[in-house]
Amino acid sequence: MLDVAALAALAVTAAGMAWQGWRVTGASLALGARPNATLDIPLALPQAVWAAGLSWFAAVAVLMALAALARLIRGRWAEIGRMAGIDATGGPR
Repeated sequence: MLDVAALAALAVTAAGMAWQGWRVTGASLALGARPNATLDIPLALPQAVWAAGLSWFAAVAVLMALAALARLIRGRWAEIGRMAGIDATGGPR
């Protein structure tokens, strides 16, 4: 049960980070922000790559949380442990 709650919290946090990442990218694009460096490219370009990575992380976290929730509803506790839990014994899974 805690594994599912942790995945849900991770998904919400990752989605919030992705949202803010795209907001920062949009603000830099609107301002035409450029770095004070030799490589004079718009800051929105590397920030868009960063925001895309955060979006991918959020998407995977949401899919994992949904998969764990589906297993929780079906009562498949062992599958939740295998996909989202940790091995406290240190042995093979």
